[in-house]
Amino acid sequence: MKLTAKTMKGLEPVLAKELADLGATNIEIGNRAVLFEGDQKILYRANYECRTALAILKPLADFQIRTQEDLYDKIVSMAWEKQFCVDTKILVDAFCIDSVFTHTKFVSQRAKDGIVDHFRRLFHKRPFVDFENPDVRIDVYLYKNRCVISLNSSGESLHRRNYRIQANQAPINEVLAAGMIALSEWDAKTNFYDPMCGSGTLLIEAAMKACNMPAQFYRKKFAFQHWNDFDTMLWKQVQEEAVANIGDPECEIFGSDISEENLYIAEQNIKQSRLHKDIDIRLGDFLKLDPPVDVSTGSAITGTIITNPPYGVRLNVDDLIEMYKGIGDKLKQDYKNWTAWFISSDADAMKNFGLHPSKKIELYNGALVCKFQKFEMYEGSKKKSKNAE
Repeated sequence: MKLTAKTMKGLEPVLAKELADLGATNIEIGNRAVLFEGDQKILYRANYECRTALAILKPLADFQIRTQEDLYDKIVSMAWEKQFCVDTKILVDAFCIDSVFTHTKFVSQRAKDGIVDHFRRLFHKRPFVDFENPDVRIDVYLYKNRCVISLNSSGESLHRRNYRIQANQAPINEVLAAGMIALSEWDAKTNFYDPMCGSGTLLIEAAMKACNMPAQFYRKKFAFQHWNDFDTMLWKQVQEEAVANIGDPECEIFGSDISEENLYIAEQNIKQSRLHKDIDIRLGDFLKLDPPVDVSTGSAITGTIITNPPYGVRLNVDDLIEMYKGIGDKLKQDYKNWTAWFISSDADAMKNFGLHPSKKIELYNGALVCKFQKFEMYEGSKKKSKNAE
Protein backbone atom coordinates (compact mmCIF):
# COMPACT_ATOMS: atom_id res chain seq x y z
CA MET A 1 0.00 0.00 0.00
CA LYS A 2 0.99 3.61 -0.56
CA LEU A 3 0.57 5.41 2.76
CA THR A 4 1.06 8.88 4.22
CA ALA A 5 2.13 9.71 7.77
CA LYS A 6 1.30 13.22 8.99
CA THR A 7 3.53 14.99 11.50
CA MET A 8 4.55 18.43 12.77
CA LYS A 9 6.80 20.74 10.77
CA GLY A 10 10.44 20.02 11.51
CA LEU A 11 9.85 16.40 12.57
CA GLU A 12 9.61 14.89 9.07
CA PRO A 13 13.16 13.39 9.09
CA VAL A 14 12.57 11.88 12.55
CA LEU A 15 9.35 10.23 11.41
CA ALA A 16 11.01 9.01 8.20
CA LYS A 17 13.65 7.21 10.28
CA GLU A 18 10.99 5.68 12.53
CA LEU A 19 9.16 4.33 9.49
CA ALA A 20 12.37 2.98 7.96
CA ASP A 21 13.14 1.19 11.24
CA LEU A 22 9.71 -0.48 11.02
CA GLY A 23 10.46 -1.75 7.52
CA ALA A 24 8.62 0.83 5.40
CA THR A 25 9.95 1.32 1.86
CA ASN A 26 10.04 4.04 -0.82
CA ILE A 27 10.09 6.71 1.87
CA GLU A 28 9.72 10.29 0.68
CA ILE A 29 9.79 13.33 2.97
CA GLY A 30 7.15 15.98 2.33
CA ASN A 31 5.83 19.06 4.14
CA ARG A 32 4.47 17.96 7.53
CA ALA A 33 4.16 14.47 6.04
CA VAL A 34 6.14 11.41 5.04
CA LEU A 35 5.04 9.25 2.10
CA PHE A 36 5.92 5.56 2.24
CA GLU A 37 4.89 2.07 1.23
CA GLY A 38 4.12 -0.90 3.43
CA ASP A 39 1.78 -3.80 3.98
CA GLN A 40 -1.03 -4.08 6.52
CA LYS A 41 1.37 -5.00 9.29
CA ILE A 42 3.43 -1.86 8.63
CA LEU A 43 0.24 0.23 8.78
CA TYR A 44 -0.67 -1.27 12.16
CA ARG A 45 2.89 -0.91 13.49
CA ALA A 46 3.16 2.71 12.31
CA ASN A 47 0.03 3.55 14.30
CA TYR A 48 1.11 1.65 17.38
CA GLU A 49 4.84 2.40 17.54
CA CYS A 50 5.69 5.68 15.77
CA ARG A 51 6.27 8.43 18.33
CA THR A 52 6.22 11.39 15.93
CA ALA A 53 3.22 10.55 13.72
CA LEU A 54 -0.05 12.45 14.07
CA ALA A 55 -1.98 10.18 11.71
CA ILE A 56 -1.42 7.41 9.18
CA LEU A 57 -3.45 7.88 6.00
CA LYS A 58 -4.33 5.34 3.32
CA PRO A 59 -5.00 7.20 0.04
CA LEU A 60 -7.99 5.85 -1.91
CA ALA A 61 -8.23 8.26 -4.84
CA ASP A 62 -6.21 11.05 -6.45
CA PHE A 63 -7.97 13.11 -9.12
CA GLN A 64 -8.38 16.56 -10.66
CA ILE A 65 -11.43 18.76 -10.21
CA ARG A 66 -12.47 21.92 -12.01
CA THR A 67 -15.79 22.72 -10.39
CA GLN A 68 -17.29 22.18 -6.96
CA GLU A 69 -19.68 19.57 -8.38
CA ASP A 70 -16.72 17.50 -9.60
CA LEU A 71 -15.89 16.68 -5.98
CA TYR A 72 -19.34 15.26 -5.26
CA ASP A 73 -19.47 13.35 -8.55
CA LYS A 74 -16.09 11.69 -7.96
CA ILE A 75 -16.81 10.77 -4.33
CA VAL A 76 -20.31 9.40 -4.91
CA SER A 77 -18.90 7.06 -7.57
CA MET A 78 -16.24 5.53 -5.28
CA ALA A 79 -16.80 2.00 -3.93
CA TRP A 80 -17.18 2.99 -0.27
CA GLU A 81 -18.90 -0.28 0.63
CA LYS A 82 -15.55 -2.03 0.11
CA GLN A 83 -13.98 0.11 2.84
CA PHE A 84 -16.52 0.05 5.68
CA CYS A 85 -20.10 -0.98 6.37
CA VAL A 86 -23.21 1.16 6.16
CA ASP A 87 -23.73 1.21 9.95
CA THR A 88 -20.36 2.89 10.54
CA LYS A 89 -20.25 6.32 12.18
CA ILE A 90 -18.16 8.64 9.98
CA LEU A 91 -16.51 12.05 10.02
CA VAL A 92 -14.96 13.93 7.08
CA ASP A 93 -11.94 16.18 7.67
CA ALA A 94 -11.14 18.65 4.88
CA PHE A 95 -8.02 20.66 4.08
CA CYS A 96 -8.00 23.24 1.26
CA ILE A 97 -5.10 25.20 -0.20
CA ASP A 98 -5.70 27.59 -3.11
CA SER A 99 -8.55 25.46 -4.48
CA VAL A 100 -11.92 26.13 -6.13
CA PHE A 101 -13.39 25.79 -2.64
CA THR A 102 -12.96 28.55 -0.08
CA HIS A 103 -14.55 26.91 2.98
CA THR A 104 -13.39 23.59 4.41
CA LYS A 105 -16.76 23.04 6.10
CA PHE A 106 -18.47 23.11 2.71
CA VAL A 107 -15.92 20.62 1.35
CA SER A 108 -16.61 18.32 4.31
CA GLN A 109 -20.34 18.63 3.74
CA ARG A 110 -20.18 17.84 0.00
CA ALA A 111 -17.81 14.93 0.57
CA LYS A 112 -20.09 13.55 3.28
CA ASP A 113 -23.08 13.92 0.93
CA GLY A 114 -21.27 11.90 -1.73
CA ILE A 115 -20.43 9.09 0.71
CA VAL A 116 -23.88 8.76 2.30
CA ASP A 117 -25.65 9.05 -1.09
CA HIS A 118 -23.47 6.21 -2.40
CA PHE A 119 -24.59 3.95 0.47
CA ARG A 120 -28.21 5.07 0.20
CA ARG A 121 -28.34 4.08 -3.47
CA LEU A 122 -26.98 0.61 -2.67
CA PHE A 123 -28.69 -0.24 0.62
CA HIS A 124 -31.42 2.38 1.14
CA LYS A 125 -29.55 3.15 4.35
CA ARG A 126 -26.77 5.59 5.13
CA PRO A 127 -23.86 6.00 7.57
CA PHE A 128 -24.34 8.71 10.18
CA VAL A 129 -21.97 11.54 10.99
CA ASP A 130 -20.52 11.58 14.50
CA PHE A 131 -18.45 14.62 15.44
CA GLU A 132 -17.54 13.33 18.89
CA ASN A 133 -16.70 9.65 18.50
CA PRO A 134 -16.61 8.53 14.84
CA ASP A 135 -15.61 5.01 13.86
CA VAL A 136 -14.05 6.03 10.54
CA ARG A 137 -12.50 9.33 9.48
CA ILE A 138 -12.17 10.34 5.83
CA ASP A 139 -9.49 12.86 4.86
CA VAL A 140 -10.14 15.18 1.90
CA TYR A 141 -7.08 17.16 0.79
CA LEU A 142 -7.44 19.81 -1.91
CA TYR A 143 -4.46 21.65 -3.40
CA LYS A 144 -5.45 23.84 -6.35
CA ASN A 145 -7.20 21.40 -8.75
CA ARG A 146 -5.84 18.24 -7.17
CA CYS A 147 -7.93 16.23 -4.72
CA VAL A 148 -6.67 13.31 -2.62
CA ILE A 149 -9.19 11.18 -0.71
CA SER A 150 -7.77 9.07 2.12
CA LEU A 151 -8.92 6.91 4.98
CA ASN A 152 -7.42 8.03 8.28
CA SER A 153 -6.34 4.74 9.84
CA SER A 154 -5.60 6.35 13.21
CA GLY A 155 -8.86 8.08 14.00
CA GLU A 156 -8.16 10.46 16.85
CA SER A 157 -4.79 12.23 16.53
CA LEU A 158 -1.89 10.04 17.62
CA HIS A 159 -0.53 12.77 19.88
CA ARG A 160 -3.27 11.73 22.32
CA ARG A 161 -1.43 8.96 24.12
CA ASN A 162 -4.11 8.54 26.83
CA TYR A 163 -1.68 8.90 29.73
CA ARG A 164 -2.41 12.58 30.31
CA ILE A 165 -5.33 13.05 32.69
CA GLN A 166 -4.50 16.67 33.52
CA ALA A 167 -2.49 19.46 31.91
CA ASN A 168 -1.08 22.80 32.98
CA GLN A 169 -1.69 26.07 31.12
CA ALA A 170 0.96 25.46 28.44
CA PRO A 171 1.31 21.70 27.91
CA ILE A 172 3.70 20.57 25.21
CA ASN A 173 2.28 18.32 22.53
CA GLU A 174 3.26 14.66 23.04
CA VAL A 175 4.44 14.28 19.43
CA LEU A 176 6.55 17.44 19.72
CA ALA A 177 8.03 16.16 23.00
CA ALA A 178 8.94 12.82 21.40
CA GLY A 179 10.39 14.65 18.39
CA MET A 180 12.54 16.88 20.58
CA ILE A 181 13.91 13.83 22.39
CA ALA A 182 14.71 12.15 19.06
CA LEU A 183 16.34 15.28 17.61
CA SER A 184 18.52 15.60 20.72
CA GLU A 185 19.95 12.16 19.88
CA TRP A 186 19.54 11.18 23.53
CA ASP A 187 20.49 7.50 23.61
CA ALA A 188 18.07 6.46 26.40
CA LYS A 189 21.09 5.25 28.39
CA THR A 190 22.49 8.51 29.74
CA ASN A 191 20.55 10.31 32.47
CA PHE A 192 17.65 12.62 31.55
CA TYR A 193 16.45 15.74 33.38
CA ASP A 194 13.59 18.15 32.70
CA PRO A 195 13.99 20.97 35.27
CA MET A 196 10.74 22.74 34.27
CA CYS A 197 8.64 19.67 33.72
CA GLY A 198 5.14 21.19 33.81
CA SER A 199 2.62 18.38 33.42
CA GLY A 200 5.39 15.83 32.85
CA THR A 201 5.05 15.16 29.11
CA LEU A 202 8.78 15.20 28.29
CA LEU A 203 9.50 12.95 31.29
CA ILE A 204 6.88 10.40 30.29
CA GLU A 205 7.96 10.38 26.63
CA ALA A 206 11.58 9.91 27.74
CA ALA A 207 10.63 7.05 30.07
CA MET A 208 8.58 5.37 27.36
CA LYS A 209 11.56 5.56 25.01
CA ALA A 210 13.92 4.28 27.69
CA CYS A 211 11.59 1.33 28.37
CA ASN A 212 11.07 0.72 24.64
CA MET A 213 7.35 1.12 25.22
CA PRO A 214 5.22 1.62 22.06
CA ALA A 215 3.85 5.14 21.67
CA GLN A 216 0.22 4.00 21.77
CA PHE A 217 0.58 1.47 24.58
CA TYR A 218 -2.28 3.14 26.50
CA ARG A 219 -4.61 3.51 23.53
CA LYS A 220 -7.43 1.06 22.82
CA LYS A 221 -9.15 2.38 19.70
CA PHE A 222 -7.93 3.00 16.14
CA ALA A 223 -10.05 3.74 13.08
CA PHE A 224 -8.58 0.83 11.10
CA GLN A 225 -10.38 -1.54 13.49
CA HIS A 226 -13.62 -0.49 11.76
CA TRP A 227 -12.39 -1.14 8.23
CA ASN A 228 -13.74 -4.13 6.33
CA ASP A 229 -10.26 -5.60 5.91
CA PHE A 230 -9.33 -5.39 9.61
CA ASP A 231 -7.23 -8.42 10.58
CA THR A 232 -7.79 -9.14 14.26
CA MET A 233 -5.05 -11.75 14.53
CA LEU A 234 -2.46 -9.59 12.77
CA TRP A 235 -3.29 -6.65 15.03
CA LYS A 236 -2.91 -8.85 18.12
CA GLN A 237 0.45 -10.07 16.80
CA VAL A 238 1.68 -6.48 16.29
CA GLN A 239 0.75 -5.55 19.85
CA GLU A 240 2.27 -8.67 21.38
CA GLU A 241 5.56 -8.28 19.49
CA ALA A 242 5.89 -4.64 20.55
CA VAL A 243 5.00 -5.28 24.19
CA ALA A 244 7.50 -8.16 24.36
CA ASN A 245 10.29 -5.63 23.77
CA ILE A 246 9.43 -3.49 26.82
CA GLY A 247 12.16 -3.52 29.46
CA ASP A 248 13.53 -1.57 32.41
CA PRO A 249 15.32 1.72 31.69
CA GLU A 250 19.12 1.83 31.79
CA CYS A 251 19.22 5.42 33.04
CA GLU A 252 17.81 7.76 35.66
CA ILE A 253 15.00 10.12 34.65
CA PHE A 254 14.51 13.24 36.77
CA GLY A 255 12.07 16.13 36.75
CA SER A 256 11.40 19.24 38.80
CA ASP A 257 9.13 22.28 38.73
CA ILE A 258 8.77 25.44 40.76
CA SER A 259 4.96 25.14 40.83
CA GLU A 260 3.24 22.83 43.33
CA GLU A 261 0.22 22.68 41.03
CA ASN A 262 2.34 21.65 38.05
CA LEU A 263 4.14 19.01 40.08
CA TYR A 264 0.83 17.57 41.31
CA ILE A 265 -0.41 17.35 37.70
CA ALA A 266 2.85 15.70 36.63
CA GLU A 267 2.54 13.17 39.46
CA GLN A 268 -0.99 12.25 38.37
CA ASN A 269 0.02 11.83 34.73
CA ILE A 270 3.10 9.78 35.64
CA LYS A 271 0.98 7.50 37.84
CA GLN A 272 -1.54 7.14 35.02
CA SER A 273 1.32 6.06 32.72
CA ARG A 274 2.45 3.54 35.34
CA LEU A 275 6.00 4.87 35.02
CA HIS A 276 6.19 6.34 38.53
CA LYS A 277 8.96 3.89 39.51
CA ASP A 278 11.10 5.09 36.59
CA ILE A 279 10.71 8.86 37.05
CA ASP A 280 11.92 10.86 40.07
CA ILE A 281 10.36 14.32 40.46
CA ARG A 282 10.80 17.05 43.06
CA LEU A 283 9.48 20.51 43.87
CA GLY A 284 11.82 23.45 43.48
CA ASP A 285 13.24 26.31 41.44
CA PHE A 286 15.84 25.04 38.94
CA LEU A 287 17.97 28.09 39.71
CA LYS A 288 18.18 27.09 43.39
CA LEU A 289 18.05 23.30 43.27
CA ASP A 290 21.17 21.17 43.44
CA PRO A 291 21.76 19.04 40.33
CA PRO A 292 20.30 15.51 40.35
CA VAL A 293 22.49 12.80 41.84
CA ASP A 294 22.64 9.04 41.42
CA VAL A 295 19.56 7.72 43.25
CA SER A 296 21.37 4.68 44.67
CA THR A 297 24.76 6.20 45.60
CA GLY A 298 24.10 9.92 45.98
CA SER A 299 27.13 10.71 43.81
CA ALA A 300 27.30 13.39 41.08
CA ILE A 301 26.12 12.44 37.60
CA THR A 302 25.96 13.90 34.10
CA GLY A 303 23.31 13.58 31.45
CA THR A 304 20.98 15.39 29.08
CA ILE A 305 18.61 18.25 29.93
CA ILE A 306 15.61 18.81 27.67
CA THR A 307 13.06 21.35 28.77
CA ASN A 308 10.34 23.76 27.70
CA PRO A 309 10.88 26.95 29.74
CA PRO A 310 8.33 29.78 29.92
CA TYR A 311 8.17 32.01 26.83
CA GLY A 312 7.37 35.69 26.48
CA VAL A 313 3.66 34.91 26.23
CA ARG A 314 3.77 33.74 29.85
CA LEU A 315 6.20 36.28 31.39
CA ASN A 316 6.88 39.97 30.97
CA VAL A 317 10.10 40.95 29.19
CA ASP A 318 12.13 41.90 32.26
CA ASP A 319 11.27 38.71 34.14
CA LEU A 320 12.02 36.63 31.05
CA ILE A 321 15.47 38.17 30.54
CA GLU A 322 16.32 37.72 34.21
CA MET A 323 15.15 34.10 34.22
CA TYR A 324 17.06 33.14 31.06
CA LYS A 325 20.21 34.82 32.37
CA GLY A 326 19.81 32.82 35.58
CA ILE A 327 19.44 29.58 33.61
CA GLY A 328 22.66 30.24 31.73
CA ASP A 329 24.54 31.02 34.94
CA LYS A 330 23.15 27.87 36.60
CA LEU A 331 24.23 25.67 33.70
CA LYS A 332 27.76 27.11 33.69
CA GLN A 333 28.11 26.73 37.43
CA ASP A 334 26.48 23.37 38.24
CA TYR A 335 26.01 21.39 35.01
CA LYS A 336 29.50 20.96 33.60
CA ASN A 337 29.72 18.04 31.15
CA TRP A 338 25.94 17.99 30.69
CA THR A 339 24.18 18.59 27.37
CA ALA A 340 21.21 20.96 27.55
CA TRP A 341 18.42 21.49 25.01
CA PHE A 342 15.87 24.31 25.31
CA ILE A 343 12.87 25.14 23.14
CA SER A 344 11.56 28.70 23.05
CA SER A 345 9.60 30.96 20.73
CA ASP A 346 11.70 33.90 21.96
CA ALA A 347 15.10 33.66 20.25
CA ASP A 348 16.16 37.02 21.68
CA ALA A 349 15.45 35.85 25.23
CA MET A 350 17.64 32.78 24.71
CA LYS A 351 20.57 35.06 23.89
CA ASN A 352 20.52 35.97 27.57
CA PHE A 353 21.75 32.48 28.43
CA GLY A 354 25.22 33.84 27.71
CA LEU A 355 25.99 30.55 25.98
CA HIS A 356 26.72 29.72 22.36
CA PRO A 357 24.37 27.06 20.95
CA SER A 358 26.08 24.23 19.08
CA LYS A 359 22.90 23.42 17.16
CA LYS A 360 19.64 25.21 16.27
CA ILE A 361 16.51 23.51 14.91
CA GLU A 362 13.27 25.26 13.93
CA LEU A 363 10.15 23.62 15.35
CA TYR A 364 6.53 24.61 15.96
CA ASN A 365 4.82 24.53 19.34
CA GLY A 366 1.22 24.99 18.26
CA ALA A 367 1.22 28.17 16.17
CA LEU A 368 4.46 29.43 17.73
CA VAL A 369 7.64 29.25 15.66
CA CYS A 370 10.32 28.03 18.05
CA LYS A 371 14.05 27.44 18.16
CA PHE A 372 15.22 24.17 19.70
CA GLN A 373 18.80 24.86 20.74
CA LYS A 374 21.61 22.67 22.05
CA PHE A 375 24.18 23.85 24.59
CA GLU A 376 27.18 21.70 25.49
CA MET A 377 28.52 22.39 28.97
CA TYR A 378 32.22 21.58 29.19
CA GLU A 379 34.57 21.45 32.16
CA GLY A 380 36.78 24.39 31.26
CA SER A 381 36.84 25.54 27.63
CA LYS A 382 35.38 23.56 24.77
CA LYS A 383 38.78 23.46 23.10
CA LYS A 384 40.45 21.98 26.22
CA SER A 385 37.68 19.42 26.61
CA LYS A 386 38.07 18.20 23.05
CA ASN A 387 41.85 18.00 23.39
CA ALA A 388 41.44 15.91 26.53
CA GLU A 389 39.34 13.44 24.56
